[in-house]
Amino acid sequence: PPVQLPPLKYVAWSNHLSAGANSIKIEMEKRAREGDPPTTALRADWRERLEDMVWATINSPEFVHLP
Repeated sequence: PPVQLPPLKYVAWSNHLSAGANSIKIEMEKRAREGDPPTTALRADWRERLEDMVWATINSPEFVHLP
């Protein structure tokens, strides 16, 4: 099971000028950059085959992307 990090306090208009608000936001940014841990629900073989299929589809000349 993934490790559950303790929740951080909220930073709002009422406390955004306090000394700890900056450190809370830096910790939030660090957690966001690390992202979620990889899931164990997908086997590596299946995931690699899916990535290959998506790569081949996007790079095929018939693929049309309309934003």
